[in-house]
Amino acid sequence: MKASVVIRCRDEERRIGRVLEGVRRQETDFPFEVIVIDSGSTDGTPDIVSDSGCRLIRIRPEEFGYGRTMNMGAREAGGEILVYLSAHCPPAGKDWLSKLTAPFSDPAVAGAFGGQVPEPGVNPFEEWRLARAFPKSRETLQENMFSSANGAVRKSVWEVMPFDEALPFSEDRKWAKGAEAKGYKIVYVPDAAVYHSHPFSLDGVYKRAYAAGWAKKSIYGRSCRFDSIAWAAGAYAYCLAKDALHLTGGGHLGLLKYAPRYRWLELSGFYAGARDFARGASHKAP
Repeated sequence: MKASVVIRCRDEERRIGRVLEGVRRQETDFPFEVIVIDSGSTDGTPDIVSDSGCRLIRIRPEEFGYGRTMNMGAREAGGEILVYLSAHCPPAGKDWLSKLTAPFSDPAVAGAFGGQVPEPGVNPFEEWRLARAFPKSRETLQENMFSSANGAVRKSVWEVMPFDEALPFSEDRKWAKGAEAKGYKIVYVPDAAVYHSHPFSLDGVYKRAYAAGWAKKSIYGRSCRFDSIAWAAGAYAYCLAKDALHLTGGGHLGLLKYAPRYRWLELSGFYAGARDFARGASHKAP
């Protein structure tokens, strides 16, 4: 088995079918399996997965953790390459899997991650951020990153360097940073794209940002400036300006009134999480 596609999910009945169908339609010259880890869905997600013929592993909600679930999938996988895919990220083409796994022909490659294309109108606040974070060209990638929403790792590397289960967020970036420190390569494959957008909502913005701020400060240390008031103020002004341009240009004038609140929740969450880590506080879910 060359590849194992590992999908983690919970209450994704509206989108999991589209994702599984997109994976099933992949055109490859190698065999692959699909493993779905469900962490306590109360909707029809498990039935959809079971009907698809994929392997379903069910765990209790309290057992979930990003790193923990990714390690669980890796232990259950028979593939040489572990392909992680979020349950709301359908592949953008039939060659997604072939392109994402292609870099592993180089034994120095430990990980690869693909592009993420926003679904128009789903969350305009995320559209320009995703376009910046996942550009169409490898040469214009602005930051060294890795994303398990659409990423793959070499299992033999994972076996000696599993994902950090203590991190509340960004376990994928910490793994990639550690792999590069050991001399491995992390490759960006923009053409191995998936559609990825979270529906617009103010609920949970602060909580997700707090976890991200805490985790990224723990990974990058002083180079992470999330706990700087000056950084937060500058980022707030920058984001509002970009939101105004993007929302007006995209015909989303009705969402302009939410921009100040959305960005305040996001950036104050980043700040609080990073500040708490810098002060030695353990992560807490706000």
